[in-house]
Amino acid sequence: MNAPSTSVPENTKSFGQNHQLSRQVEVIAADLSSFLARKENRKLLLSQMKAAGKTRTIELVDVLSTVRGQARQTGGDQLSKLMENISQTEVAMKAAKMAIPRLDLVVPGDMQQEMLQGSDLIYVAIAPLEDESKVRSIPAYADGKRLSQDLSADEAPKVPTIVIGAAERNTITSELSAARTESVAASTLAFATADVPKSAAVSGDLVGIPRILITNDHEPWYKGDPEIYVKIRRWIKSTGVFGDTRVDFANVNSENTWYSLGDPNKSYVFLNSTYDSKIEILVYESDSPDGDDVVGVFIPTWTSLLYGGYTAGTPLGTTKDARIYLDRD
Repeated sequence: MNAPSTSVPENTKSFGQNHQLSRQVEVIAADLSSFLARKENRKLLLSQMKAAGKTRTIELVDVLSTVRGQARQTGGDQLSKLMENISQTEVAMKAAKMAIPRLDLVVPGDMQQEMLQGSDLIYVAIAPLEDESKVRSIPAYADGKRLSQDLSADEAPKVPTIVIGAAERNTITSELSAARTESVAASTLAFATADVPKSAAVSGDLVGIPRILITNDHEPWYKGDPEIYVKIRRWIKSTGVFGDTRVDFANVNSENTWYSLGDPNKSYVFLNSTYDSKIEILVYESDSPDGDDVVGVFIPTWTSLLYGGYTAGTPLGTTKDARIYLDRD
C-alpha cells in the first residue's frame, strides 16, 4: 500500500493546466478522503452509491447532499464545507468554459461495490483534466493526505478506489432513466421521419442498429463507464446535402459484450429513394476535455440490406473496435 504523505501540495497541476482549478479539486479529494476515514461515513456514502443502481457515475454534489441529511452526528459540518468547495469549483469550471461544469464521483469499471463496502481503506483519486493519451499517473488521497506515489493510469489499484472527475454526460439521472423507460416503438417513427417534408409521402425504410459490441471502449479505468454514441450520416442525392443523426447508448458499458438495443430503437433512420445508397455510421466514445475517440467506422450500402434479418456491418480502416448488426424494416 502507498503510504499517505503530506496534504494538498502547493505546486500540484494534476487537474490540467489551470493551477487554481487544479488545487480546488485536490482540496475536495483530500477533504472527501478525510471524511471517508471514519467507518460510519464510508457506510453512508456507499449506501447512497448502491441506491443509485447499476450506474457507476454519480453527480458528486447530489450524493453528498443526501449523505449530509443522514450525517448529523458524523460529519454534517465537514460535509457542508466540502459541498461549498464543490459549488465554488463548479462555478470556476463554468468560468473556464468547460463543456459540462460539474464534478462527478466515479466507481472504476473493475471495482466492485462489495470491495468498497468491505474495506477499511478507500482511495479518492482524481481524473486529470487533460487528454488521456498524455496521462501517466493519477493522484490519489487517503485519510486527508496525498499518497506518496501516484496511481498508474494504465492499471486500476488493488485498494478500493473512487474517482472525482469532470462530468462527461450532461445529466446522468435523466439519461439512464430514459434508457430504461422510453417507449422505443412510439418514439422511433417521429424521430426517424422528423426531417421528411410534410408534403412528401412517407414511404420508405427504417434502417438502424439492433445490436452492438465494443471490443475496446477507449476509456481508461479512472473515468468509469464509457459514453458510447453513434453518428449516422445520410445524403440527399439531388442536392448532396447531408444530415447527421446522433444517438447515445447510455447503457453500453462493457467490452466484449453484445448489447441488444431493441428493434426498432432510436438509431433507426428514415431512408428512401431520395437518399444515396450508402450511409456512414461512426461509433464514438465521448471524452472531456479532449476530443472524442472513434471506436468504429462503417459505410454500408443500405439498399443491399436484407429484410427480415440482421446484417453484420463491415468495419473500415484501422479503427475496428466495434461490431454492429444492421436492420432494414
